Amino acid sequence: MIRPTAVMLLLAGVLVGCGQPAAVPPPVPAALYDDVAASLLEARQGILDSPQSAAAWGDLAMLFDAHDLPEQAMASYREAMALDANDARWPYLLANLLAVGDPAAAEDLFRLATKHSTQPEPGLRLAAMLRERGQTAEAVEVLRLEVAADPEIARIHYELARCLEQDGQLDAAVQEAATAARLAARHRSVREYAAELLSRVGRLDEAREEAAVAMRLPRETAGWPDPWREAVRSLRQDPHWQASSLAMAATAGQLPAGEALASLAALASEHPDDWTIAGEFSQLLLVAGEYEAAVQAASTALDLHPDAVGLWKIRGTASLLSEQWLDAESDLGEAIRLKPDDAAAWSDLAFVQEQLGRDDAVATLETAIRLEPLDVEKRVRLIELLIDRRQFDNALRAVDQLTAIAPGHPAAERLRATVTTELSTNQPSSSETRK
Repeated sequence: MIRPTAVMLLLAGVLVGCGQPAAVPPPVPAALYDDVAASLLEARQGILDSPQSAAAWGDLAMLFDAHDLPEQAMASYREAMALDANDARWPYLLANLLAVGDPAAAEDLFRLATKHSTQPEPGLRLAAMLRERGQTAEAVEVLRLEVAADPEIARIHYELARCLEQDGQLDAAVQEAATAARLAARHRSVREYAAELLSRVGRLDEAREEAAVAMRLPRETAGWPDPWREAVRSLRQDPHWQASSLAMAATAGQLPAGEALASLAALASEHPDDWTIAGEFSQLLLVAGEYEAAVQAASTALDLHPDAVGLWKIRGTASLLSEQWLDAESDLGEAIRLKPDDAAAWSDLAFVQEQLGRDDAVATLETAIRLEPLDVEKRVRLIELLIDRRQFDNALRAVDQLTAIAPGHPAAERLRATVTTELSTNQPSSSETRK
């Protein structure tokens, strides 16, 4: 048997005294971009230097996470949690990675993060999971606590409205959606949802006003910003992800628009080969209301990337918002030629054609509906357009289809009454029939 020497014992004592990590940091995979590999190696060395540092493990986990290395990220998040049980970021970010493959474990982690967090993200994700499983009462309870903690966050009210709607509490859902629309006035999806709920409870004039506002807003390039997930994404080294993070932060009001636009312009200039960066730049100009500049930025990028559907849509939307109807018609038409299954582009094109008095507007909107058959508001728009074009038989069939899709929709009976009245008024008399 080999007996330990004094030197070996001394070395063991030093190592234990310094504190060894509970696990060896995951190795850095090969075949990564040089900058990415360098960042990961530096973070890994941070753990070797400070093995009991939860922050060092968390930093490494976030870098792995940012660069789509989930196994390494999950192992590192677990070590960070073991070293600091009070930091809500680590269970929350780990739960995001587990949400699809192990939803039960993810739910437990979201609940844990909620207990230790002053931010709404864990509660929002937990509520969304509960709503998706039909546990709306518990989801509402979670969100009521989040509202009490901070009543000025639009996303909480929006998610609460969805839970209340699913629970059959439409009037309460309308109230929460209205609050979300007030707090996120330029968020098109929120305004559209508020319009849909107003229509369902019979407040039709308000619904039309809200829908008109929504129609003039640009569509979001992403959903609600999540500051913790954005902190992960911000670590990504490639310019596409940097551009996406800048745009989302500016849209959420977390970064001044001028600062974000300047950074995006620089990125677009440095990386003209990646059209998505120019797309983020152009889209943010849209959100800022700088429509002419958005057209110019998209045009510059289209010279290099003529097949980039997103750029045609952005330029078409900018022309729509500035009421340059012919330009909008041309650009949205090109976007559809390149991607014929884009329901949003078909819908926007129908709106433009309606402004131009085109006969094609009806067929265009019908195409949008075929692509998104459950979109009730598009069906209402179609019926109103058919009535305006005095195509009453087609309008009546469209009302029947609306009723089949959304039984009890408050707009259906109003529209049916209008069509029926017009049909009876325009019915030829018996003498006219004999002639």
